[in-house]
Amino acid sequence: MQIITGKTGTNHVKAEDDRALHAATFGTGNYVLNVGSKFAISASTTNSLTLSDGELMLQGCHARIRHGENETLLFDNGSTGYNRIDLVVAKYQKYSGIEYMDLIVYKGDETTGTPTA
Repeated sequence: MQIITGKTGTNHVKAEDDRALHAATFGTGNYVLNVGSKFAISASTTNSLTLSDGELMLQGCHARIRHGENETLLFDNGSTGYNRIDLVVAKYQKYSGIEYMDLIVYKGDETTGTPTA
């Protein structure tokens, strides 16, 4: 057993310790937390949207757009006569032990009928 939230005289707390606590507290799913603007979306231009501040939990990994800040995302033009649903997602990646969380737009498939996500 290792104490996590106590002083031990050495640097011993790791990101995985926080993640384990978050997963135990919030669950292992993916959630937008009830804080801030909850990533409210507004159209900035024809090809961009802005997400307001908010916090999320992805399987215990906490990420956020800080209070009072926002992020702008770009997306492709549509084609006349076609419909599609684009998705805004938080993408987690880990390379060489370094973790990243980015917001990205996944372009949906175009159709003349009813699009699916």
